[in-house]
Amino acid sequence: MKIDVRLLGTVELRVDDQLVTVGAAKRRAVLAGLALEANRPVSLDRLSQMVWAGSTPASAVANLRSHVAGLRRAVGDRIVAHPGGYELRLAAGELDVVEFLRLAGDARAGRDNVAPVTVIGRLTDALAQWRGPAGGGVPRSTSLDNRWATLDEQRLQIFEELAEVRLTVGEHADLLADLREHLAAHPLRERAWGQLMLALFRCGDTPAALSAYRAARDSLYDQLGIEPGSELAALHRAMLDRSPELGWAPPVVVEPVPVAQHRVSAVDGSWVAPVSCRRTWSPSWGVPGNWPMWSLR
Repeated sequence: MKIDVRLLGTVELRVDDQLVTVGAAKRRAVLAGLALEANRPVSLDRLSQMVWAGSTPASAVANLRSHVAGLRRAVGDRIVAHPGGYELRLAAGELDVVEFLRLAGDARAGRDNVAPVTVIGRLTDALAQWRGPAGGGVPRSTSLDNRWATLDEQRLQIFEELAEVRLTVGEHADLLADLREHLAAHPLRERAWGQLMLALFRCGDTPAALSAYRAARDSLYDQLGIEPGSELAALHRAMLDRSPELGWAPPVVVEPVPVAQHRVSAVDGSWVAPVSCRRTWSPSWGVPGNWPMWSLR
């Protein structure tokens, strides 16, 4: 039996690729609570706190047993009874939360060692696990609320990390719509405002980039009563100065020298340079710190 528990959006259960009608919101909360603690026993007391807001009713234990029995009809012995609690046993790849965190972790771990396109692919795959706000369709004001809030925050962070990598490879024009949609839903995300400003600036639209700063400042002041942080303010000043450091250019590519082209003089044993040794032009010379490179062919 293959199980797919999906919590990153409306709580769903699939068994052998078939969607199962879980039932009432509280039953979905039992499924979610057991899945978040997969392969570990969860006591009836903890399950009660995940299902009911405020004080637990006297009928809580009986209701929990009824909900578990309903879930067992779908997943069978994947739910194991323990003294005073239950355990949901899931294998690798059967819970979207775990897959999201695994893909995001792989992307972060390899960011300095793999090509940016690989990091972009992993972060994109991580975000593809999401279908909406975490824990949709379950009761609120329970002990699960903090779990949902943490997952939603992680989703925003991964989106912004993906935007950062895409900016480094020159996808500023393609990013504009995604960043605007992100900020429409989350107008207090200073990092994303900075990314939108930089994308607009690199598209050659400095007035729009400066307008984005004003929009960020208005949102922060109106909702929180604060001014933008030092990083966003510094980016704004750099744009006012038209700082060339904010520009983007393709990286310089230096072609390796084939070993076979190195040879030793038959006269005195000294090293002789390859036949062709010429400078390769790159548009990134205009970026501070990027100077002409030599390419040996």
